[in-house]
Amino acid sequence: MANTNGHANRTETIGDTAENVISAKPCILYGIYPRLTTTGTITTRNTATAAGGAVEHICAIGLTQQGKTFGPKGVIYRTGLTIQLSVASDLCTIAWEPL
Repeated sequence: MANTNGHANRTETIGDTAENVISAKPCILYGIYPRLTTTGTITTRNTATAAGGAVEHICAIGLTQQGKTFGPKGVIYRTGLTIQLSVASDLCTIAWEPL
């Protein structure tokens, strides 16, 4: 796994393709770091519930095998953060912290 820069929270995705809540409150996303296979995509949404909010970012996990860091200050999600994997076996570590 790539360096998560010591951020407060590291959340591991679970092996499914459902939308999963990482934070139900405003937060900063610092990075997405793959742990296993890297074949699908990762979708992030700016929402506090797993109810299909507006897509904020989609990245091809195959392009992030060393991890994807969102700049030195991260990306602000003002409502909350959900993550959805297109392939259940593409497990990742999400580095984030609350605002």
